[in-house]
Amino acid sequence: NTSPEGAMAVAQKIQAQIKSLQLPHSKSEVSPYVTASFGVASIIPTESQNPEFILAQADHALYQAKKEGRDRIVKV
Repeated sequence: NTSPEGAMAVAQKIQAQIKSLQLPHSKSEVSPYVTASFGVASIIPTESQNPEFILAQADHALYQAKKEGRDRIVKV
């Protein structure tokens, strides 16, 4: 029951908290520290939509974030 803006805010907060930990990641091509990418999707569900639809949307957004260079948030 979260708006698209609220979902983005949650992802941004989690991403910022992970960055603040500065966990070493020596093999990363993105950052010397552990980072996180997120795919955010939001819909108003109907009875005809199955739960797999929204999960597939979020998964697609996640892979888009990784493709764009990681340490990103992509919303669909």
